[in-house]
Amino acid sequence: MTFSIPADVEVLDSDGNGYADRFYVADTGGNLWRFDVGDNSTANWTGKKIFNLNSGASTSGSLGKKIFYRPSVSLEPSYAILCVGTGDREHPLNWGNYADRFYCVKDKGQATAKTEADLLDVTEDVLQQTSVTTTIDSTLASLGNATNYGWFIRMTAFNATTGATTAGNTGEKVLASPLLFSDVVYFSTYEPSRVVSADPCQPGNLGTARLYGVDYKTGEAALNYYTGNDSTSTTNIRASSTSGVVKLRTDRSIDVGSGIPPDLVISKPKDGELGGTLSSGGGVVKVDVKKGGVIKTLFWRQK
Repeated sequence: MTFSIPADVEVLDSDGNGYADRFYVADTGGNLWRFDVGDNSTANWTGKKIFNLNSGASTSGSLGKKIFYRPSVSLEPSYAILCVGTGDREHPLNWGNYADRFYCVKDKGQATAKTEADLLDVTEDVLQQTSVTTTIDSTLASLGNATNYGWFIRMTAFNATTGATTAGNTGEKVLASPLLFSDVVYFSTYEPSRVVSADPCQPGNLGTARLYGVDYKTGEAALNYYTGNDSTSTTNIRASSTSGVVKLRTDRSIDVGSGIPPDLVISKPKDGELGGTLSSGGGVVKVDVKKGGVIKTLFWRQK
């Protein structure tokens, strides 16, 4: 291990016996690590690198990505999915020479570390294009292929007023831990402003805070975060719901204010609906989240 680990450790009980037996952690070199600590003898504990997200890139502008925050993990029947974003918390105002990413990667117990080349780039969200094409079938086939180890999204700039998107090298970065809940992974991002006052005594533009909500297995928009496209005509069932709401690539995210946002908190009042909140620009923002899932109350005693 040659890179620092500022991120929190994700601790799992993978076999459901009430004892922690597996750890996942990320480092500033873009690496994801797995540690198996379930054996009674520490001599049998093992650790290995399962992903290196700065090598084997299938697209340009991939090097230099850092991970400062804990991944969110889902245990599937035959593998685990780790969702994590990259972004340099030490230099949040940098635009840099690369596009940061958000990843959902599969731990299938691989003996050697996988790379970005083993993942599918779903930035363009072809699964939710307005018309049905063979690209949808080929994309689903690629995601389900035994050689596939997940997907990633290159950070993009999105204008919520015009619906325009610009891919790559925008400076948008993930500076908080994601939250995987009820088949949706939520993650906040920060895009610094290009215009900052040269006078250090004058406050500059605080940049744009966003929240994304995407399907954790495909990267598709999971909620109708951009209502400006709801009148769009579509023949693709993946781009529309039974209520007629249109969900396209632009629905992946919603602007929630300015400054660097923290991770999303999902809660359910005693007499209310499930909802999400996060702070931004000095205030608290409420956002829609996918309804469903199960929330359990945890009790503990402190001496």
